[in-house]
Amino acid sequence: MEFSEEEIDLLAASDGGKKLFLGECKWTHKPLSETVVYDLIQKGEDVFSGAEKWYIFFAKEGYMDQAEKAVLANDHIRLLIFSGLNPPFHHLL
Repeated sequence: MEFSEEEIDLLAASDGGKKLFLGECKWTHKPLSETVVYDLIQKGEDVFSGAEKWYIFFAKEGYMDQAEKAVLANDHIRLLIFSGLNPPFHHLL
């Protein structure tokens, strides 16, 4: 079996690997783009073809409109904004 190399910021598994959680973290002053969303989805399909996949995106500055539209098309995508995490962590900066 041959394995590919892909950069994925976060990976967790449950149900014996049948369910995977893949995450991308962007700590920039620009909103996260739809390209980042679709790139991680493609990586998930290429590397983990047999599992149920959930995608979680963490962004410092929010998301572009097209990235938010991608969420509406796939109920396995979650977008999180740093300032909206509970409890808020910005006091640590």
